[in-house]
Amino acid sequence: MDGIVVFGAGGRAGRAVCAEALRRGLAVVGAVRDPARHPGLGESGVTVVHGDVTAPQGVLAGRAGRWGVVHAAASFEPDFFARAVDALLAAEGVARLVAVGLFADLLGPDGRPVMEDPAAFPPEHVPFARAHTAGLTRLRAAGGGVDWAVLTPGGELTEGPAEGRYFIGGDQAPAGAPGLTYGDLAVALVDEVVAPTVRGGRGAVWVPEGAT
Repeated sequence: MDGIVVFGAGGRAGRAVCAEALRRGLAVVGAVRDPARHPGLGESGVTVVHGDVTAPQGVLAGRAGRWGVVHAAASFEPDFFARAVDALLAAEGVARLVAVGLFADLLGPDGRPVMEDPAAFPPEHVPFARAHTAGLTRLRAAGGGVDWAVLTPGGELTEGPAEGRYFIGGDQAPAGAPGLTYGDLAVALVDEVVAPTVRGGRGAVWVPEGAT
């Protein structure tokens, strides 16, 4: 992989991915809607560009070699995630696409998405969760045109560096909703770009208790 383009590079997950990719010596392009709001990002070694994940071709065009894409962008626009996936699937030059998923659409013990259990997920956030899930649905319906994966945090995300060995499961929410730092999530995302283990599917990612 020649480099990674990170959409949503100004957010907590996106920044952590940029830092992890730079640590590994990869070229990193950070796409944000307003570069002026993220002055520190460029100082770290990231090539910061104006870019919107729903119109990614302007960022991807002309980049020689094999580039991975991490989709860590978010919005409360109802059709944002579906439009973002449609645009990424149609873009040229995507060697590998890894997107950040949402805990709410993992499956609970009863086999239903977590978002359908009001005791586990606030009802007022369900519209956002359904919009997020629409992106995953689009990916699953896309067939084999793009090499993609979705990594979904299996519990609460917290600030901090990587703390231990992560584990990738399937569609089931891990018991006890174990936590995950943004650093651990970034390691998992970059690993999936450069050395894929999940192809054409979604996996919950978490750090088992006591893992080092």
